[in-house]
Amino acid sequence: MPAKYYRYALETKLRVVDTARNDGNWERIASELGVKLNTARHWVRRHVHGDEPVQARLRGGRASQKVTSAMVEFLLEQLRYDPDLTLRQLADRLENETGVRVAPQTIKNHVDAACITMKQLHKEPQYMNTSINKEKRRDYLVILQEYQAAGKVILYIDETNFNLWSTRTRGRSLKGKRAVKKVFAGGGQNMHVIACISQHGLVYFETRFGSNRYTNTNDFIRSLLRHVAQQGEISLSDVVLVLENAPCHCRAEVVFGESEFEQATLLRLGP
Repeated sequence: MPAKYYRYALETKLRVVDTARNDGNWERIASELGVKLNTARHWVRRHVHGDEPVQARLRGGRASQKVTSAMVEFLLEQLRYDPDLTLRQLADRLENETGVRVAPQTIKNHVDAACITMKQLHKEPQYMNTSINKEKRRDYLVILQEYQAAGKVILYIDETNFNLWSTRTRGRSLKGKRAVKKVFAGGGQNMHVIACISQHGLVYFETRFGSNRYTNTNDFIRSLLRHVAQQGEISLSDVVLVLENAPCHCRAEVVFGESEFEQATLLRLGP
């Protein structure tokens, strides 16, 4: 039959330990208080020779957990930086950071408790709405308003393409044989439409088949400026051409460096 366990009050334990610290007869005090000698020796060894503080054992409250609130905050910070991380990747990063190894399901439980849900990713450019880009947009608007106040004519260029390729997916052949038709690997060329507008409407446009590269854009700008000059209503010195930062516009400055078009002004759209 197992022996009965006796629980001693904290005051009893403190009295025995204080007597031992003061070099008193702690064995006699323990005997008077009804404390077993082996138990008293254990107290003295722990709290007098071992310098362990005497305090009441905590009871009740929240149970000890392997994943602390700081670890959960670390996981949430990782998801704020990269929401594409998997549960296994989060568990590996937590182990590398804190040395605590947990299962992916444990990670999911704590992430779900923080109201983090799985949803479709929305991707945006890395430098979108950065402070530098906002400053460049502000500078663009300031310069544009200065040109407008000076009476300049603002022209805007943009392009789009149309996919003209169409084909049927069903055909006729003998029963039991596949209907096969030889086709080109490329599928066909797209049609590009490049246009220039002002506040009064359409100024000039062109259409072409195939890809639209920077050489095509530069040729269009030359044709546009010649068209404006031939009309005689607007002087090239009053023309401000606004271009976005598309790859096909990357070398438009070459055109405005030519003597025929050097009077016109090029303004880059803010990022």
